[in-house]
Amino acid sequence: MNNAVKKHFIELLFFILLDFFTVSLCAKDFKILDTSNGLPDNTVKCFTQDSRGFMWLGTFNGLCRFDGAEFVIYRHDKNTSNSIVDNHVEALLSVGDSLWVGTERGLNYYSLMENRFYTCSYITETAGEKELNEAIRNILWCGGRIFTLTKSHELLVQKEERIFTVCHYGKKYEWLAIAPYKENLFLAYSTEGLHLIDAQTQAIVSQCLVDKRVDNNCVLYYSKNRDMVYMGAGIGYKGEAFRIDVERHIEQLESFHLSDIKCIYLPCSHLLFFLVGYYKKDVSGVYFKYTP
Repeated sequence: MNNAVKKHFIELLFFILLDFFTVSLCAKDFKILDTSNGLPDNTVKCFTQDSRGFMWLGTFNGLCRFDGAEFVIYRHDKNTSNSIVDNHVEALLSVGDSLWVGTERGLNYYSLMENRFYTCSYITETAGEKELNEAIRNILWCGGRIFTLTKSHELLVQKEERIFTVCHYGKKYEWLAIAPYKENLFLAYSTEGLHLIDAQTQAIVSQCLVDKRVDNNCVLYYSKNRDMVYMGAGIGYKGEAFRIDVERHIEQLESFHLSDIKCIYLPCSHLLFFLVGYYKKDVSGVYFKYTP
C-alpha cells in the first residue's frame, strides 16, 4: 500500500469513526448524505451556512448548496468567466450576503445576490497586482477583514473588496495555521511558534516561541469552554497546548503530552476530541482521545 493510498484510508477511517462517536454521544437522528443523494463527491473538506440558511459543502469535485432536500452543484466552466475557479474546494467562509471559497487554484468571492463568482487578486512586492491563483488552505474573518492562508505558507489580508496584500509583521514568517480567537484578535501558528495578532492594527500583540521547529502544516483550535489553544502537526510531531491570560501573555503548557494530532474536533460542548494518527513500518491508522 503506497503512501497516497494510506493517507486516503486514514482520512476515510477518520470520518467513519467521527460519525460513530458523534451519533453515539451527541445526537439521536442523523441522515447520511452521499453521492446517492446528489453529492458530487463523498470527500467533504469543509462546510458552512450562509445568511439565508443554505448549507454549503466543499468537495473534491465541486461546491454544493444544500437546502435540506436537494443539492445545487457549482463546477468550473472554462467557457464562462463567472464560474468557480476550481472544483477542488478546501475552505469556505460565509460573511453577510457573500461566500468566500478557497480552492486548489485560488480564492473566489461568490455573491449570493448575483449568483456569480469573482476572482481575487493580491499585491506582490515585486510584480504589482496579480491574480490570487495559489492553493488556499484556510479563510478567516476578523476585525472586519478577510484573512487567508495559502499552501505556500503566506498570510494575506484583505485590502479592498477582492484585493489582498501580504501580511507584514516585522519579519517574514512561514505560516502553518490560523484560527479565530476573541473580538479583533486571531491566532496564527508559524514555524517559530504561536502568535496572537490584532486584525485592526495588523500587529503581533503577543507570541510564544517554541524550542522545536515545526515545518508541517498543522491544525489550530481555540476552545472557549476550556479557554485553551491547541495545536497539532500530525504524525511525528508533539502536540502543544497554550493558555492566554488577561494581559494577553501566552504560556505553553508542559503538562500536555499528546502527539501525532491530525484533527481537533468539538462534537458537543462538553467533549473535545483529538484524532491521533500513527505509522510504524507498514502499519498505519488512527484512534481517538478525548477530554470530558
